[in-house]
Amino acid sequence: MMRIRPTLVAVTMLGTLIAGGCDSEDSSSEPAAAADSGGGKQDGVGDDGESAGISLRFDMPALYEVSGVSSDDVLNVRAQPTSSSDIVGELAPDATDVEVVAIDATGRWAMVNVNETAGWASLSFLEALDSAWEGNETPEHLNCLGTEPFWGLSVDGDTVRLSSPIGDDQLSIEEVLVPAGFASGTPMRTILASSEIQDGTVSITPGLCSDGASDMLYGLHVNVVLREEGINTSLGGCCSIAP
Repeated sequence: MMRIRPTLVAVTMLGTLIAGGCDSEDSSSEPAAAADSGGGKQDGVGDDGESAGISLRFDMPALYEVSGVSSDDVLNVRAQPTSSSDIVGELAPDATDVEVVAIDATGRWAMVNVNETAGWASLSFLEALDSAWEGNETPEHLNCLGTEPFWGLSVDGDTVRLSSPIGDDQLSIEEVLVPAGFASGTPMRTILASSEIQDGTVSITPGLCSDGASDMLYGLHVNVVLREEGINTSLGGCCSIAP
């Protein structure tokens, strides 16, 4: 079987800082709320400096909602974490369940996906929803995918639904494990599941991940190992928790 290796955009959060490829001109953590000068759309950060990198966090990805944006306005999403960067998309003033996959080193900008592209929105106008990573549960809307070949996986209650070129299957979840020693809220999960024809282990770790087929960036890596009558198959890809 072919082993799929998604494009790694960042290492998992085991101690290595993810480099953003740009330097900050203003390293101050003091927020500076300001309207965007182009069309009045909201950015919320007044400096034009670029981020020094991405913050190492143990609670990403997470769901947010847009807050504090006028009903006749939108929240800009920019190519880089700076108010002078090109706009690549926008979020509605009442947008909710917005998946934030990373936060920049200044703590002012959140990486989100819009229009099949990853970009940056001001955290001044985003409010965190309840954590999707409490206890040893899996998020309500956990969806994973990989390419070459294309495959998909979703968790629906106590069932793992798998679609792949080998065939579709539904595996019953037997146990969800969280690594010992990690604080509550970490996205790390190992899902043990089985069906009548195979056993499966789904390992989820945080870290920026590209599917290799779009300009989107995900906040989770996944490795799926399937065991059927002595034949082991490994699938790699990315996951999202957005509805």
